[in-house]
Amino acid sequence: MPDVDYGPPPARPRDSTPFDGLLFVLLAILAVAVLVAAAIGIFKALMSPWLWIAAVIAWGFFHLNVEV
Repeated sequence: MPDVDYGPPPARPRDSTPFDGLLFVLLAILAVAVLVAAAIGIFKALMSPWLWIAAVIAWGFFHLNVEV
C-alpha cells in the first residue's frame, strides 16, 4: 500500500479555565438585558400616539392608494 500523508495530527483542545462558566453567565445576562431593553423600547414606542398617527397615515397612503 502507498504511504498516505494525512497532514499534521489534530490540535489538542484548549484546557478549560474556571472563567469559562463565568463568561457564559455574563454573556447570558447581557443577552437578557438587551432583550429586555428592546422590549421596553418597543412597548414605549407602541404607547406613543405619534406612532399610531403615523401608522394610520401610512395605512391610508398605501391601502387607499392615495396620490400626493
